[in-house]
Amino acid sequence: MCWSSTISRKSLLKIERVSAPHLHPKTSVIELDRSPASVYPIVVLKKSYGRGGGVLRFAPWDLAGGADSIEVTDSLYDSIHARERICMVVKQGALGMQWYSAQACPWNGKIEFP
Repeated sequence: MCWSSTISRKSLLKIERVSAPHLHPKTSVIELDRSPASVYPIVVLKKSYGRGGGVLRFAPWDLAGGADSIEVTDSLYDSIHARERICMVVKQGALGMQWYSAQACPWNGKIEFP
């Protein structure tokens, strides 16, 4: 399976349950991804709370299919203010499906998800 567009972690987790049923239920395809990361700093325009927790809003981002917001960990949400930068980390994916995640800048090389 190969996807040409970037997908969010939430979407990838839905896809991996179908495409990689042989994995242990607690093993994520994301954890198996050893591809190099590309890091893109972007400016947070606004913070808000959604159904799942803290959401950071930014200008529409082409590598995220035009997305303009992302759900983040509580620690990242609490540490960031409007007009500060976050690092969008993009990886190619263990199954060839590119995915992205918002992380603190400078990025420490560890992926933390909400």
